Amino acid sequence: MQAIRSIGRMALIGALFIMVFQENGVSQNGNLQRDQSNIAGKWYLTDLASDDAVVPDHRVDFIFYNEGNRYRGAVLLRSGVERPLAGLEFDGTKLRLQMKASTGKSQDEMPWLVADFTNNRFEGYYYNSANAPTGPKLKLVRFPK
Repeated sequence: MQAIRSIGRMALIGALFIMVFQENGVSQNGNLQRDQSNIAGKWYLTDLASDDAVVPDHRVDFIFYNEGNRYRGAVLLRSGVERPLAGLEFDGTKLRLQMKASTGKSQDEMPWLVADFTNNRFEGYYYNSANAPTGPKLKLVRFPK
């Protein structure tokens, strides 16, 4: 009888674990769900080597919105002001984003961050207009709730 209760508890814990991951946009196999809402929310971009358990001071913050059949995003300044992105694309596994060019700079000169979902975050590089990776590998991590 005790073994049956133990198995029941383990099944309940497993079900709760799966529900938590699915609620956060992660499927049972560790991939993002195909549901478009899974990237909505606040994220931060930082060096690949930084500790995921600590939100670093040196980072760039983003916020992504799901607007039905398209995405919209912005750089989120520490003051709370949002600066819209020039482009945001997500196909279920690969994320591409581009910041708007500052005054006097061509949008074509702006690099694209191209990142793949792995280890519950996105990892990738900025790519220049010649489609060559530039700089170190970066990661985009969802802010803790």
